[in-house]
Amino acid sequence: MRSGVVIREVGPRDGFQNEDRFIPTDMKVEIIEELALAGLPWIEVTSFVNPERVPQLADAAEVLSALNKRNLGKVEVVAFVPNLRGLERANACGVRNATTALTVSDELNLSNFNKTTDAMLDVLPELLQRARTLEIDLEVTVGTAFGDIQGRELGIERVVEIIQTVVSMGVRKVCLGDTVGVGNPRRVGDTFCRIIENHPDVQFAAHFHDTRGLAAANVFAAWREGVTVFDASYGGLGGCPFAPGSSGNVATEILIYMFEEMGVKTGINKDRVCSVSGMTKTYLDRPNNEETENV
Repeated sequence: MRSGVVIREVGPRDGFQNEDRFIPTDMKVEIIEELALAGLPWIEVTSFVNPERVPQLADAAEVLSALNKRNLGKVEVVAFVPNLRGLERANACGVRNATTALTVSDELNLSNFNKTTDAMLDVLPELLQRARTLEIDLEVTVGTAFGDIQGRELGIERVVEIIQTVVSMGVRKVCLGDTVGVGNPRRVGDTFCRIIENHPDVQFAAHFHDTRGLAAANVFAAWREGVTVFDASYGGLGGCPFAPGSSGNVATEILIYMFEEMGVKTGINKDRVCSVSGMTKTYLDRPNNEETENV
């Protein structure tokens, strides 16, 4: 059995972006610092998107400025960049690790990025080249890899084709996202089996939303195929503003519990993560999920 997994925290970006009540900048910074102290090795802290479309993350520069003054140890601080403009803004804030995304679904690409999937693939090389020039490590997420907004599977061959195109551009870190949470373990296992066999030199990660309650099962299916890097959001926060009906991400606490009970080390203090979750949900005036409270 493999010795450990990497659980990456996306709550401060993917979690917060769906919240209507604005979370103050100083509170965001405090939360990120607490998550770092809990042992999360990789934290996606914000997003350099259009602040008019995602007002919750309009303070991206302020968050990075404050974090740059904190000692977060060896934590990998990551920001999401949707395009060249976002990349330049991130660079100005000292970001050295970033993620970007496109989706298999044309519909979601158009609502999220105002481009079709093929149009996104056409502009991706320029973004990647600029990132290399700026010495920013850029990971690509391929969203709706296991189904679209209507729950339809989009065809595994199309997913394989898109990943082949992305890898051919020199990308060596690729995350497959179940953006609207409609995947199932069979589909997840089949997809990762194919792409890992095709690209053994690529680091694949997985990102699951829990819309239909299958996120943890999908994580397990991906792990069985050899994936060891997983995104999660503390307290199960999250959702996609441009994908109606999508729920939060798989909870960080749930993955810690699942893997540790299986004898697979995470290196993360679950109780400390639960404490941060409780603090955040109290502020948001939302009840804690009993499932995460009791793990």
